Amino acid sequence: MAEDSLAESIRVGGEEGMNGHRDYSELLLDHYRRPRNTGDLASPDVVVTVGSPYHGDMMRLSLRIADGRIAEAGFKVFGCAAAIAAGSMTTELIRGRRLEDVEKITNLQVAEALGGLPESKIHCSILAEQALRVALAEYRARAPKGGQGHSVERTPEAVLGHRG
Repeated sequence: MAEDSLAESIRVGGEEGMNGHRDYSELLLDHYRRPRNTGDLASPDVVVTVGSPYHGDMMRLSLRIADGRIAEAGFKVFGCAAAIAAGSMTTELIRGRRLEDVEKITNLQVAEALGGLPESKIHCSILAEQALRVALAEYRARAPKGGQGHSVERTPEAVLGHRG
């Protein structure tokens, strides 16, 4: 998978003034500095983009699903360190898991897996949960019974109902 995530372009400009990171766990900082599973997947079963370019962070999640499990997951994030880390951790949490188990993952589990998030950054784990919910709903809506789904691209406006 390509390491060309939006996270890389964000990091080039610095690390958001490291003073803002003192409330972040070492694990969160590690997922921010070295995000896992970045980029779009080749031949995904579903691709969704959630968030709003008008109001802040955005996350793009692509999934390859096989035999009722997440075979591979990739992400791109436009946002802060916590959003990048939440996307990275989410892909780690879901890889290899059954869809039924992935559906039960909450934003609080993502935050906990990162060693916690400051209250002002909880929206980052909510974005990750939203991406999972939308991706699974899209996959199930388009998957023929017993078959594979189709790649679906959702714009932020379609996901959030914004009109440009």
